[in-house]
Amino acid sequence: MRPSLILPLVIAVLVFAVWSWFDYRIARQNFVERLRADTLVRAEVLNGNVDKHRQGAVLLARHPAITAIAQTGVREDRQSELQRLVAITDVDGASVHSLNGDIWAATPVHFLNALDGALYNSPAWKMAVQGSLGRLWRNNRYYFLAPVFVNGRVGAVAVSHFSMDEATAQLRLSNHDLWITDGSGRVLFSNNEQRSQHSPDTSVFLPELHAQIWVKPTGPVPFSSWGARAGVASLVTFALTSLITLLLARRRLLAAENQRRRRQNETLEQRVAQRTQELVQAQDALVQSGKLALLGQVTASIAHEINQPLGAIHNYAENSVRLLDAGKQEAAVRNQRKISEQAQRTARIVENLRAFSKKDRHGVQVVLVQDAIEAVLTAVSDRFAPMRDAVDTRYLVDAEVLAGRVRLEQILMNLIINAWKEIEGCEDQQICIGSDTVSDDALAIWVEDSGRGIEGLTEQELFEPFVTTRAQIDGLGLGLAIAKQFAETMGGDLRLASPQHLSGARFEIQLLKNTAVNRKKLNV
Repeated sequence: MRPSLILPLVIAVLVFAVWSWFDYRIARQNFVERLRADTLVRAEVLNGNVDKHRQGAVLLARHPAITAIAQTGVREDRQSELQRLVAITDVDGASVHSLNGDIWAATPVHFLNALDGALYNSPAWKMAVQGSLGRLWRNNRYYFLAPVFVNGRVGAVAVSHFSMDEATAQLRLSNHDLWITDGSGRVLFSNNEQRSQHSPDTSVFLPELHAQIWVKPTGPVPFSSWGARAGVASLVTFALTSLITLLLARRRLLAAENQRRRRQNETLEQRVAQRTQELVQAQDALVQSGKLALLGQVTASIAHEINQPLGAIHNYAENSVRLLDAGKQEAAVRNQRKISEQAQRTARIVENLRAFSKKDRHGVQVVLVQDAIEAVLTAVSDRFAPMRDAVDTRYLVDAEVLAGRVRLEQILMNLIINAWKEIEGCEDQQICIGSDTVSDDALAIWVEDSGRGIEGLTEQELFEPFVTTRAQIDGLGLGLAIAKQFAETMGGDLRLASPQHLSGARFEIQLLKNTAVNRKKLNV
């Protein structure tokens, strides 16, 4: 080799070595970034599949049919209901377990038998019993253990499970070694049982699985991505201008790639902002619809409360016409006075409804219990004539309480009419109304009936709005909710009690007695 070529050759070798070193680092970095991007896509698919089943497990645990299984244990109709819910939630199977580990309902059963008792000894089971969502990945199946709440406490555990074959399909298609480990480092999944023992190149956290996905390339960075360019660079080292031109071109290429990525990010952010705005608009429309529905329900409840005195006014007016035709002037005058009383009663009802909306305690006065009960019985008897023979009164004579007269009558009116509708058409028709002393400060006014009683509802549910126990719904289920609020505005309470005289339901209105201490407490 001629000496004149030694220096260019040395320079060419040095350029190749330096260029290839930098090029390899860049290629390696790009290779790892592409590998991580590919892993992120596969991880998002896996997270999406798992999240779909997680939501199905939570909905399954909150479904009324599952709550019913937790309350009553297994039944044939509950088993079929569980099968229907499994088909809806798109899980492979589900089961309901008691806190002691008994299987109350399951479909299908053979998946549970494969656990060999590992379910009840797992941390996931302890989390579910304590009220949190438990997770268990075992034998290529994933289990969600969701607590089933009964009356505010965990009463059972609902288990849903599905095969991880579908969820990990994207991971199995990867050309690189890929495995998943839990927090303790235990391998939960691997697409290659003979995976490399070297450290992984990148990892991605899986929030839905509380696990880490690791990736190791199966081979080195391709020589074509760095060696060829270095060889070309070494060939053009003889010409400084060519080398500078190549460097500038590479710089422009990298700048264009960065610009393209920035444009992609801006486009993605615009799409996210547009989607967020659409969701906000949809939510606003839903809230407005709810307001309109609630307005209609409240209007119907006010009409329901005012309808009672209006019905009495109508009856008194018709009787007055007949009395005038018969020449009974005095009786007609009495009816006219009753019409005036009912009109005033309507105005007081409207005022009390307004006070109810504010939870106001004003308007409390001394009320004779006997007068309130008799006034209500008179008004109700005019509307339901057959009720007169069914009512038996057992109230304390001269007992006085601190209450709003109209509000107390509205509560009694609601309870008596509810009792009559419960026994109407029954062979044994009895309603008992009375009062008893609860303590030195309180007195209870109670209404009992001979109906079938309260079935299928707790006391808390019974006083919620829009809840009714009647098979044929003839109201909105607001009467007891409004009555309870009326009692609370008077410093008292309305509750469901155990029957003492008849076989049906017993409601008690507890109010403060007319004492100096109570009058001072309520500013009477």
